[in-house]
Amino acid sequence: MKRLWLLLVIVPLLSGCRSHLRPYDPTPMATAESRPTSGGERLLLDEEGALLRGHGVGDAAGALGVELAQLGSAVVVGAPRPGRESVGLAQGDELLFAVPVAPWLPGPAPREADAVRAGGPLPDAPGRAGFPIRSLDDLRGLALGVEGLAVDLVVLRGGARQVVRVTLTASEVVAARPWSPSLADPLGVSLVRLDDWPADRRPAGATAEDLLVTRVARGGLGARAGLRPLDLVRGEGGRFDVRMGSFPPFLPDELTDAIKAAPDWRQATVVRTDGREATFVLPEPEAPTDLGFPLLFVYQSDGLGWHLGLLPFDLLFHASGESEHDPRTDTVGEQSRWSFLTTFQVQEIEGGADDVATVKIDPVFDEARMRYASFLLDPAISR
Repeated sequence: MKRLWLLLVIVPLLSGCRSHLRPYDPTPMATAESRPTSGGERLLLDEEGALLRGHGVGDAAGALGVELAQLGSAVVVGAPRPGRESVGLAQGDELLFAVPVAPWLPGPAPREADAVRAGGPLPDAPGRAGFPIRSLDDLRGLALGVEGLAVDLVVLRGGARQVVRVTLTASEVVAARPWSPSLADPLGVSLVRLDDWPADRRPAGATAEDLLVTRVARGGLGARAGLRPLDLVRGEGGRFDVRMGSFPPFLPDELTDAIKAAPDWRQATVVRTDGREATFVLPEPEAPTDLGFPLLFVYQSDGLGWHLGLLPFDLLFHASGESEHDPRTDTVGEQSRWSFLTTFQVQEIEGGADDVATVKIDPVFDEARMRYASFLLDPAISR
């Protein structure tokens, strides 16, 4: 009798509760791009999504504070970066050899270092003390963003060798005010306000009323609509706030309804990191739909994913779907799966790098239903 009561309690929970609905993927989308500021710096995001000002990983020119150019087999110094006019390097210097310097690094090999400083022959291969510079790629390792790291550069200036010590700069974290988390979070995005940033530190071409996208969840509404990290969103005199639902409290209901009925409702204008401008409509977050009757059916949807099941454990029929961002093509594809009587199974992917459908007949193992259930137990399995 106790087992019967336990069954009567558990089975309804398995048919008709929102635990069946697969949540969207909250993993932040990665970006390898950076955005220039009006003052000549760069804005970028690190691997954890923090907004940085400075240079990206591998940007040796940013770490050194000068522009660099590859001329044949020589690396030549160009103009200094803003704020780094006194680094010691001169325009036209040819970089020959680099010796990283830091308290925690092993000391240079005396013979090699002395030979370099005395104008002797440079080593043919990288050694413990440093490495020769023949291309821009040789310098990528200097842009680590580590505090206290400097480099002794052997340069050719006016026909003579000189040794110049340059302190490498690390990028700094930018503290910024978020834009309306109550409106941004349901879209799976984060934006920061620019109205309190100095003009020379704002993204190039941005105004004080614009916003900067700092996070886009891979499976969220923002990603589906086309928002990407470091997009610059035009504030358009406050119209973006209104279009996203931030209505002034004194606004009459009639005017609010008229705004929602306008063709450009939920419309956003963004400028990509490459300067291209795009206009698209951000979907309005939907209230979750949850319909069901114990032991018979369940249906859930939240605008990002949906699930339908008939009979306990979806034994008669299972169907589900969701959108997924594909980083290979930077597009959002639709995945769907269904099965009937645990025998006839179909799984489809439309969009992204893949556009395939698989059909199976298996009276024993319902792959479509089991793959969906495995995610509910451990989301990492399906990501």
